[in-house]
Amino acid sequence: MEPVNVNEAIEETLVLCSRQLELKGIKIVRNFAAGLPPVSADFQQLMQVFLNFFTNARDAMTGEGTLTVSTRPAGAGEVEITFADTGCGMPLKIMDRIFDPFFTTKPVGKGTGLGLSVCQGIVHKHNGRIEAQSAEGRGSTFRIYLPV
Repeated sequence: MEPVNVNEAIEETLVLCSRQLELKGIKIVRNFAAGLPPVSADFQQLMQVFLNFFTNARDAMTGEGTLTVSTRPAGAGEVEITFADTGCGMPLKIMDRIFDPFFTTKPVGKGTGLGLSVCQGIVHKHNGRIEAQSAEGRGSTFRIYLPV
């Protein structure tokens, strides 16, 4: 664990996957807070979490769309990282299961159902939390809160 600039971790992750998103017609909007306090984290593990959210957003958008990534200081000494996509969204009936290991809505061979479960484990290990909101046909928003 070391002090990590969340904005830099997101940008490094985007280096790995932004071309895939752009080829699919997905516009990436960055709303990064300047002067964000560092979080105590494992840089590589945060990149793994961010990569999973970028991949899920890509898969949720069948055509062109927008993925907005935002950072900001949050109350109680936290940093908030938000991933909001304009994808297909999820029905309310599955929202309670999205962090369950091996639960997936993707076709066979396209996902293991471990991504969000692993992300949740990493975020919890960093004393943080993940909140999810989604509406079928209107996209999904995931918020990660990490202590500074």
